[in-house]
Amino acid sequence: MRASVGAAAGGGAALPGLPEPVLGSPPGAAGAEADGAAGMSAPGQGKGVGEAALAYLEAGYAVIPIKAGTKKPRIKWTAFQTRLPTRADVEGWWRRWPDAGVGIVTGRASGIVVIDIDPRNGASVADYEHLSPVAADTPSGGLHLYVRYADWVKSGTGVLPGVDVQADGKYVVVAPTQRPDGTR
Repeated sequence: MRASVGAAAGGGAALPGLPEPVLGSPPGAAGAEADGAAGMSAPGQGKGVGEAALAYLEAGYAVIPIKAGTKKPRIKWTAFQTRLPTRADVEGWWRRWPDAGVGIVTGRASGIVVIDIDPRNGASVADYEHLSPVAADTPSGGLHLYVRYADWVKSGTGVLPGVDVQADGKYVVVAPTQRPDGTR
């Protein structure tokens, strides 16, 4: 089990070379249930995907609908790189596409950067998991590390072997999105 967000809130030092860990973790990330800033448990527990999307929005994250079983957005999402969707937007999307998954736009709009650790491309989760107490396992056996947004952090693919950075202009797919194999 990953460290809870409460460990970050205890006044620990900032991460070397990285923005400090997020204190308002995305619901569904490890430790989110202990997170007083977001004040909610993982949205996949006992909620439908549309309700989970609303929970993410209420926690301050720019959510977008993802085509079922894929990682592709159902909408043109560039506007949500600078602003949050409205509750009416989110409700309308999930009425129209009830099987849609949930994406969170990274960067300024959501206030987060996600460091994507992928062992299929040469990274070792053990080498990176200590960098943030807010983390979510990925279906490929990798890890998403959530840190607070800083405008000097730029998105990049392969910044180190198996390490991508999702900041402005990117998004991540989050729980309880259905995977291509039908699991959540």
